[in-house]
Amino acid sequence: MNLTDTITRAFAEPGPEHWPVYAGLLVLVVLLLVLALRFIRSRSGGTLSARLADVCHDQLTDVVLPKADDGAIHIDHILLTERGILVVDSRDITGIVFGSDRMHDWTVMDGGRRFTIGNPQADLYDRVAAVKLVVTDIPVEGRIVFGSGADFSKGKPSHVLTEAELVASLPRVAGRTTQTRKAFELEWQKLREAALMPS
Repeated sequence: MNLTDTITRAFAEPGPEHWPVYAGLLVLVVLLLVLALRFIRSRSGGTLSARLADVCHDQLTDVVLPKADDGAIHIDHILLTERGILVVDSRDITGIVFGSDRMHDWTVMDGGRRFTIGNPQADLYDRVAAVKLVVTDIPVEGRIVFGSGADFSKGKPSHVLTEAELVASLPRVAGRTTQTRKAFELEWQKLREAALMPS
């Protein structure tokens, strides 16, 4: 009996004697899904952290910093770049995004779905302020970064970029030790020590 006959018989006559066939098919399906996800990720450039590795000397990902008002704030990415420190607030949203600097809520239309998100700019300013509490002798900027599925064809608010635009806007450093890196090293170390990894 060949493999096709075995699988056909297992589904035509279900029973415990066919569990090895079911288990084998399940493993095969899971393996195919994992391979498909890896392929999709490699085609899209991998994770944001991986894409940022060529344009920053070092990065902190998914960290918490203290705020001035005794609280704490989560930050997706903090990058040490040739220009200083860049705070990145990443948003994984698909669809047409309608937003502006003055709008309290931004509208997202994704096919037949419509929803709103709060204007992320105020949160970005809070994150930048938290970094500036720790480092004082290095420029600090912030950007809100949307994935490739976000469409800002009706206009892009301040400090908003796509992942590709962010990577293109920064000079490539790819592990090089530059004079800028050396000049910023002490401030960067203070930031590394202040950053907490969420539990």
